Amino acid sequence: MFKHYNMNQVVLPLDLEIKLDKDDMAFVVNDLVEQIPEEAFASFSRDTG
Repeated sequence: MFKHYNMNQVVLPLDLEIKLDKDDMAFVVNDLVEQIPEEAFASFSRDTG
């Protein structure tokens, strides 16, 4: 099952965004992943575990 995540949430005591440069590849990858329509994951959806 798809687990919702938020890249901007703070899970660790320190904010990792502070350590990443604004032009870091991680932000590009995040933007690309966020552009994938949710319908693309429909075939992976299951009603059971």
